[in-house]
This record gives sequence, structure tokens and C-alpha cells, in this order.
Amino acid sequence: MKLSDFAAVIFDMDGLLIDTETLYCQSWQRAAADCGFVITPHFYEQLVGRSRADALQIVLEHFGDQVPMPDFHERVLHYETVCLPKRPFLSSRARGR
Repeated sequence: MKLSDFAAVIFDMDGLLIDTETLYCQSWQRAAADCGFVITPHFYEQLVGRSRADALQIVLEHFGDQVPMPDFHERVLHYETVCLPKRPFLSSRARGR
């Protein structure tokens, strides 16, 4: 198959086709649990749509010294890169729910 065989390409940048936000939330929650604190789904909503740097800053401001930031960030990246590619689910919007 060649690139010229395609008439269009669809980029799912907002989770419409694949429900990535739930998986990202789980990644951040697992990293937090590993580091001894809890990120609730309600708290995670504050991080949605923000840059990585902004989200980490919000976590640091909320939890303070309780967060071992370099370790937490490494664990978030680990869970996102190792766990997310294994679970490509259709989002509820794509399923019509």
C-alpha cells in the first residue's frame, strides 16, 4: 500500500474514536499509587486538556512534598508507554453511547 492509495487520513486528537483519556487517568493513578498518594478521577479531571508540564505542576501544588516528582513522572511515562498501546478501545462516543 502506498501513500497515494489514500484519499484522506483521520487523526483522533480528542479521544473521539479511541477512549485514551480513561487509560491516561489509570496510568496517572497507578503511578501515584506506586509513589504513595491517590489521584481520584475527580482530581484527574483538572489535568485533562493541559500540557504535561502544567499537569505535573498541578499535582505538585495539590500534593506538595508528598510527591517524589522525578519518580512519579517516570512512572507516569512508563505506564503510558507500556500499558496504553495494549488497550485500544473505542470510545463511548464512537460506539454511539
